Amino acid sequence: MQITGNRSFPAASVSQYPASCAMKAVPVGTVEKPLFVPIMDARLLGMPVQTGSKSIVVAGADNWG
Repeated sequence: MQITGNRSFPAASVSQYPASCAMKAVPVGTVEKPLFVPIMDARLLGMPVQTGSKSIVVAGADNWG
Protein backbone atom coordinates (compact mmCIF):
# COMPACT_ATOMS: atom_id res chain seq x y z
CA MET A 1 0.00 0.00 0.00
CA GLN A 2 1.30 3.47 -0.81
CA ILE A 3 0.28 6.50 1.21
CA THR A 4 1.22 10.01 0.13
CA GLY A 5 1.98 12.25 3.06
CA ASN A 6 2.77 15.94 3.26
CA ARG A 7 5.70 17.30 5.24
CA SER A 8 5.39 20.96 6.11
CA PHE A 9 8.32 23.11 7.20
CA PRO A 10 8.06 26.46 9.02
CA ALA A 11 9.98 29.55 7.94
CA ALA A 12 13.41 29.69 9.57
CA SER A 13 16.79 31.40 9.60
CA VAL A 14 19.66 29.00 8.94
CA SER A 15 23.35 29.67 9.60
CA GLN A 16 25.71 29.31 6.63
CA TYR A 17 28.42 27.76 8.87
CA PRO A 18 31.27 26.85 8.11
CA ALA A 19 31.47 29.18 5.06
CA SER A 20 30.35 32.17 7.14
CA CYS A 21 28.17 33.01 10.10
CA ALA A 22 25.62 34.80 7.90
CA MET A 23 22.00 33.83 8.37
CA LYS A 24 19.94 32.73 5.36
CA ALA A 25 16.13 32.96 5.38
CA VAL A 26 14.35 29.73 4.41
CA PRO A 27 10.70 30.11 3.36
CA VAL A 28 7.77 27.97 4.44
CA GLY A 29 7.58 24.78 2.41
CA THR A 30 5.55 21.64 1.85
CA VAL A 31 6.91 18.44 0.31
CA GLU A 32 4.91 15.38 -0.74
CA LYS A 33 6.53 12.17 0.49
CA PRO A 34 5.33 8.67 -0.43
CA LEU A 35 5.25 6.09 2.35
CA PHE A 36 5.11 2.40 1.46
CA VAL A 37 3.41 0.16 4.02
CA PRO A 38 3.68 -3.60 3.59
CA ILE A 39 0.43 -5.50 4.01
CA MET A 40 0.75 -8.81 5.84
CA ASP A 41 -1.85 -11.26 6.98
CA ALA A 42 -2.10 -10.82 10.76
CA ARG A 43 -2.58 -14.57 11.18
CA LEU A 44 1.07 -15.05 10.15
CA LEU A 45 2.12 -13.23 13.30
CA GLY A 46 -0.48 -14.84 15.54
CA MET A 47 -1.97 -11.44 16.31
CA PRO A 48 -5.64 -10.56 16.60
CA VAL A 49 -7.08 -8.64 13.65
CA GLN A 50 -8.32 -5.13 14.47
CA THR A 51 -11.11 -3.94 12.23
CA GLY A 52 -12.36 -0.39 11.94
CA SER A 53 -9.01 1.24 12.73
CA LYS A 54 -8.23 4.33 10.65
CA SER A 55 -4.69 5.00 11.92
CA ILE A 56 -1.40 3.53 10.79
CA VAL A 57 1.66 4.04 13.03
CA VAL A 58 5.10 3.37 11.55
CA ALA A 59 8.02 3.92 13.93
CA GLY A 60 11.31 5.11 12.47
CA ALA A 61 9.95 5.69 8.97
CA ASP A 62 12.47 8.10 7.50
CA ASN A 63 12.27 10.54 10.44
CA TRP A 64 8.49 10.93 10.31
CA GLY A 65 7.20 11.84 13.75
